[in-house]
Amino acid sequence: MNADRIESRSWICRALGRRQAYSIYQPSGTPPSGGWPVVLMLHGAGRTHRTVAENEETAKLITDCPFAVVFPDGEMSFYVDSPVVAGSKFQSMLLELLYLVRGEPGLRSDAAGTSICGWSMGGFGAVRFAEDYPEEVSTVVTLIALLDYPNPELPASQNYPLPPVLGQDPAYWQSVNCTVQAERLRGKRLAFITSQDAFDLQMNRNFHAHLDALGIPHQYAELEGSHVWATVSKAFPIMLRFLAACRVSQANQMTFMG
Repeated sequence: MNADRIESRSWICRALGRRQAYSIYQPSGTPPSGGWPVVLMLHGAGRTHRTVAENEETAKLITDCPFAVVFPDGEMSFYVDSPVVAGSKFQSMLLELLYLVRGEPGLRSDAAGTSICGWSMGGFGAVRFAEDYPEEVSTVVTLIALLDYPNPELPASQNYPLPPVLGQDPAYWQSVNCTVQAERLRGKRLAFITSQDAFDLQMNRNFHAHLDALGIPHQYAELEGSHVWATVSKAFPIMLRFLAACRVSQANQMTFMG
């Protein structure tokens, strides 16, 4: 079964001070020179590192990929090192896991061979990681992501409730909003996909406009659908084609939806 090819593992995570789960897919056969590229794929709120593996459609897509895919278990962390929840150091967990898998035989260990992507909460975490550690990744892709977030100025219908890990300090909310350090994404291959009836639509449009204002090339698309798993599943092939194209070309010059 395709799910069996996405191996469930764990390791003793120093950042969290406990054993932490993750999953990994590695292509079969002889790796290319330098090893298989590595993609970190971050799940959304209420999901786990096994969500993609347990869905027949997405598992099949992953096991056809010409790169390794790593699925951290981000719980409800928003993939930040929380300033208020003791021990919730999930951005540090991501960095630790990346270094761990880079030690795997047959996998690349350089930033040029590393991508990060995610959906919803995971899209927020992916962009935040790329902004805080721009030297570690070359490509970023998000699906129905919380990008202009936290943003208390957005109406409730276009917003997402603040989780405990982000605390109650508006200054901290501002510091982790993806727009604040967007300049640090310059030079990376970027793609952002949302849907026309998703509550995150305005967040994505705001972020898209901000990147345009900064003159940072990126791909952007709005699909039919809302902020649900079905939209993630629909966008999955587009995301994977983009990631595969990044192995051999300047993906920002390709036709994103082609």
